[in-house]
Amino acid sequence: MRRLAAAATCVLALIVHAGDARAHPGDDALAAYRTYKTAPSQRQREQAQFELGVSLRALKLYQSAYGIFSEIADHPEHVAFKPTLRELTRLAANLPSAADVEERVGKYDDVAVEALRASDPEEYTRAQFLRGRFAYGNRRFDEAIRLFNQVEPRAVYYPRAQFYTGLAHIQMRRPSPAVRAFKRVVTAVPDEAIEDGDRVRDLALLSIARTYYSAGEARVAIDYYRHVDTTSEYWSDVMLEQGWAYFAAGDHARALGNVHMRDDLLDVDPESDILRSFIYLANCQWDDAASTAARVHVSYRPLRTEVGKIAFDDDAAFYQFARAVRDGKSTLSGLRRRFVENALSDREFLRHLQYVAVIEDELRRFSRAPASFRESALGGDVKDGLVLARDIATKNAGSLARERLARAIGELDERLRDDADLLAAAFAAKNGKLDLRTVPWRISPKASEKNVVTGDEEHVIWPWTGEIWADEAGSYRQSIQSKCSR
Repeated sequence: MRRLAAAATCVLALIVHAGDARAHPGDDALAAYRTYKTAPSQRQREQAQFELGVSLRALKLYQSAYGIFSEIADHPEHVAFKPTLRELTRLAANLPSAADVEERVGKYDDVAVEALRASDPEEYTRAQFLRGRFAYGNRRFDEAIRLFNQVEPRAVYYPRAQFYTGLAHIQMRRPSPAVRAFKRVVTAVPDEAIEDGDRVRDLALLSIARTYYSAGEARVAIDYYRHVDTTSEYWSDVMLEQGWAYFAAGDHARALGNVHMRDDLLDVDPESDILRSFIYLANCQWDDAASTAARVHVSYRPLRTEVGKIAFDDDAAFYQFARAVRDGKSTLSGLRRRFVENALSDREFLRHLQYVAVIEDELRRFSRAPASFRESALGGDVKDGLVLARDIATKNAGSLARERLARAIGELDERLRDDADLLAAAFAAKNGKLDLRTVPWRISPKASEKNVVTGDEEHVIWPWTGEIWADEAGSYRQSIQSKCSR
């Protein structure tokens, strides 16, 4: 009889357990929400608010959980203020940087973050990295460097922390420690399985090259440009910047070779022709300098007029335009379309687009939840919060897109001013009205001998057919003879 009763008890337990398994995970969130709204004491309500955030995160409603934890982080006296730090750092792995989780983590001091070191070293590292980025974004560069240095070399965030350390030193006009930090990125990336590792490494190499170029060390800069992988998304930048470094070093043949390679990569950029014009001017080839500068004027002056007409009433409308451009669905065409696409290829803007997409995904996930959850008071709050977050993220993305396009137009204006000066200088020189002492990097015929390409037992001159081989980067040269008088 006892065995029968025990068996019945086991069957009952199994039935209850099976019923629990069929319960929606949102039940925990609903229970926490009820306590949050009805508990008699402030302490109970605050604890329930924290548990509500944890439950929403477990439901993969990351933006909704972020709204809860953000509110807690605004109140240091909140009973769950300290444990919320860990929840925020965890959310940073689920939300794009455009969500600005780092701003909330930045509200925590060293003591609060240090408490994470023993209990959760990974989240401790992430917290220090996020605090460092927050300090960097607010131009507290020395504080940012201190925080980034808390990220240990074996941590996955170490290469990016060192990259930001280098940028902070650059902002403080300290090139030597900046280069050391960038070099630590280069050596760390191969040993760490980090997201976007190759991109971070390429950026570090670019930053080292730019630092040396700014210091007048063109030859050293050239060597670092060579180490950037030819498959890098920054390869067109490398070709241009290394071309300028070759120009500064007097190696005009290789500078022109870089220009040819870059022409194969980009078709909406006047900077290659600007460099060409400078090279022709420096070699006193006035007709070539004038015709190249005129080509820039003819091609890009009308483009400047056309893109200047792009305007929308508000940021939300500009977001819709920018998203259509990114999706290849805009009504733009030709050079204007490619110019706007390039302007909106900025990674920060893409992260804002990603944030909007994350919120929209969360709204779709919420719409598939059981009616008991969707139609509850908590469901109403979750939906309202997501719609509001999407509206704000959309407007922020539109505002940033507007800024990026304005920046691209401003850069085009600057190039057109440079081009106008080059064109005027070329015509003045041709008419004998230019003081040749003002021509930058003027090359004498003797000094230009190395810019005349000749074959030898190790090198064969291969006729130019317009075909580019990336593995031959640095080998392309174009002869140019100085026509400057001795």
